Amino acid sequence: AFYRGLTALAQWDILRSRNFMKVAKSCLNELKIGQKNSPINLSHSYYLLKAEYSVAKKKHGLAERFFSLSIRHAEEGKVLHEQALACERFGFYYLRRNNHEAAYEQIRAAYDLYRKWGGRAKSESLKKKFPHLADARRNHQVHINQKKTLSC
Repeated sequence: AFYRGLTALAQWDILRSRNFMKVAKSCLNELKIGQKNSPINLSHSYYLLKAEYSVAKKKHGLAERFFSLSIRHAEEGKVLHEQALACERFGFYYLRRNNHEAAYEQIRAAYDLYRKWGGRAKSESLKKKFPHLADARRNHQVHINQKKTLSC
């Protein structure tokens, strides 16, 4: 239900068809039930899908709350790759909102988590998209000020 919901929201973002929002809502309902039965395994996925759904509904305060909950629950469940995905999606959200400093923090966290998890291909993919990620943290401020560096 999780990936089906994410896919439906991505399609909705492109095509604006109500059918995709219905699919996403249905997936949220499935995950909500599953999350109640198995919170450690599904809470982070439920909150991440809820965050993306909130973005689609332009409820940005809720979206930020749910992104944060997803990250926290993935961390508590010690699910590094899911925590990395939540950070990555939160970073892209901040890019769309033109909050480059917050975007950098989240994308950097995603990069570090993917590397720690052993996701070499994913961390390399992020590094190609955002070359500054390989730089030392002390150079962080320079890259924030160069807003063109952080773009999709």
